[in-house]
Amino acid sequence: MERTIDKQTEAMTDKAGETLQQVKESAKSATESPKQAAKSSLEIFEKTPSPVFLGAAAASIVGSLVLFARGDKSNATFVGLWAPTFLALGMFVNLLGVAKEE
Repeated sequence: MERTIDKQTEAMTDKAGETLQQVKESAKSATESPKQAAKSSLEIFEKTPSPVFLGAAAASIVGSLVLFARGDKSNATFVGLWAPTFLALGMFVNLLGVAKEE
C-alpha cells in the first residue's frame, strides 16, 4: 500500500513540476500581452488532468491532519483550506472543457 502511495505521490510531484515549468514559461510571455498570458494559463489548466486536483486536495487534507496531530493548529487550518481551492480549480477546468465542446 505504501509503495502505491509513494508512486502516486511521485507521479503527482512530477506532474506538478511540469506544470510549474509551464507556468514559469507563461509568466515570461506575460510581458508581451496580458491577454496572451491569460490564454496560456488557461491552456495549462486544461491540460492538467482532474486526478491531479483531487490528489492535491487529498494531500492538503492529509497534510492538515499531520500538522494538527503535531499540535500546529494554525498551520493545519491554513493548509486544510487549500483543499476547496484545488477542488474549485478542478471544477473550473472541467467546466472549461464542457464549454469548449459545445
